[in-house]
Amino acid sequence: MIWQDIGIMVIQWAALIALLPTVWGKDKPPLSTSIFTGMLMLALSLIFATLHFWSSTISAFSVGGVWLFIGFQKYRMDRQVKAVSQVHEK
Repeated sequence: MIWQDIGIMVIQWAALIALLPTVWGKDKPPLSTSIFTGMLMLALSLIFATLHFWSSTISAFSVGGVWLFIGFQKYRMDRQVKAVSQVHEK
């Protein structure tokens, strides 16, 4: 493992830890932000894999997965709000 792989991995795991309050909290970023960032991180994991940066690949894939999970949470929240507002309109 080369030092660049270790550095990238550590930074990405720190970013993932920083995302945990967003996963557990009520406030979520916009759906488009979460999906786009998640897809970018997954693309980055593929790039790291081609460089054989395996630790960076796993950490980027994990961060991308967390961003997509946050997007899923936001999607569910938006659907619930929409369903409740439709009930109140009737």
